[in-house]
Amino acid sequence: MRVLLVLIDLATVYAGIILSLYVARLFNLFDAGVPVKELAEGVLRPIPKDHVLVYGAISSLLAVIIMWWQGTYNPSLNHMKLDGDRRFIRSLTMVMLVTFPPFLYVQNQFDTRGMLTAAMVVVPMLLILQKTLSVAFISKHYDRPVRTHKLLIVGAHKEGPYVLRQALSCWDPGYLPVGFLSKDPVRNGDYIETESRGLVGSVPVLGDYSQLEHFIKRHAIEEVWINDPEMPQDEIVDILRLCESRGVVTSMLPSIGRIPTMSVTATYAGGQVLLRERRAPERIYYDKMKRAVDFTASSLMLIGLSPLLILIAIWVKLDSKGPVFFSQERVGKNGKPFRMFKFRSMHVNAPKYAVSPSSKLDPRITRSGRFLRKSSLDELPQLFNVFKGDMSLVGPRPEMPFIVEQYTRFQRARLQVKPGITGLWQISADRSIAIHDNLDYDLYYIQNRSLTTDMVILWRTVWFAIHGI
Repeated sequence: MRVLLVLIDLATVYAGIILSLYVARLFNLFDAGVPVKELAEGVLRPIPKDHVLVYGAISSLLAVIIMWWQGTYNPSLNHMKLDGDRRFIRSLTMVMLVTFPPFLYVQNQFDTRGMLTAAMVVVPMLLILQKTLSVAFISKHYDRPVRTHKLLIVGAHKEGPYVLRQALSCWDPGYLPVGFLSKDPVRNGDYIETESRGLVGSVPVLGDYSQLEHFIKRHAIEEVWINDPEMPQDEIVDILRLCESRGVVTSMLPSIGRIPTMSVTATYAGGQVLLRERRAPERIYYDKMKRAVDFTASSLMLIGLSPLLILIAIWVKLDSKGPVFFSQERVGKNGKPFRMFKFRSMHVNAPKYAVSPSSKLDPRITRSGRFLRKSSLDELPQLFNVFKGDMSLVGPRPEMPFIVEQYTRFQRARLQVKPGITGLWQISADRSIAIHDNLDYDLYYIQNRSLTTDMVILWRTVWFAIHGI
């Protein structure tokens, strides 16, 4: 698969460079299309096509070497493969800086300005489009975890669905959850059910703790997760010894209750393993740059999209009685409340602070609202919130005050940054599940936020909206 991806990228860059020559001539960039015989003596000639073929091959080879070196072709195992996308953005930047210098060596003979100017636009656009289509195709047909690593989970208490969701979302190794063991009496037909990344999981509760050895033998278990915060230490030691004698890997989930996986990190102190709470790293320059980008982008988008905003406003007004905009109090950075704006997509008699509709057939939704919600166009007025500084283009989704009041200490970690119009949760397969039940997405973003991460999320949001329409 990697070799195929390399060949596709090689062909894409090469095609982009050849296409750039014709684009330069079509738009007459830097007089690149002027015939040689019409040029005055001493003026550089346009670069011939045969030279472009040779130097294009050199640039294409350099491009794939850079992308390989940056790890673009390595499998990405984190949330939604963002790490791979970030590596691609970084490598694409390097490609633009490194792959075109071969053309500069002929600058004293030919005029390459027009072709290079076109290539700075054409090559990235072709690569991004090709990557988007390739990832969509591979994800649909081939990119699935190979679930062969048999897993048994000891502890079927109330956090069982959360733990099962984490097991299903792991791609390396591809866990195959065989079952749970419970310290309580097991009834016939007891199951732990969950949904993760669009996959539905239903795993049986096989028996109690005393049957651990039996089920390890019966199902050829390769790994055991201990998920019981109240398990005595001597029982944990017995399980560790049993698993060691059977060649089974043992992993222990944090014993201080449910902790989102992105909120703690393992460290050591004098040989003692400690679970230390992660704090959102301060990125002063990034925050200032992001605010500048938010202000500039929201200003330009409000101006450029003004005709569309006016048309949607007219449609909403004609479709049902009530105001064009819907405003609601939400909680922003550090718990500061603000008014969030959206195009109204529900009837005016719908409760203002009720749980959001989860089905497009919800009777509260208007006819125009169904399309606006499906295409995410109802979110466009939040550009005013971004312009004001209450929100950002990318960030955790802002929640309603009554939900934030019920937050645990760990859930409040998502309030460390400005909320956003879009984010990881909105473009994930788990977006049908409540935001506060998918805290890992927000914590991952907070710990790994950067301009490249924001670029990837914005592009995926656009792609998701296009598919939604």
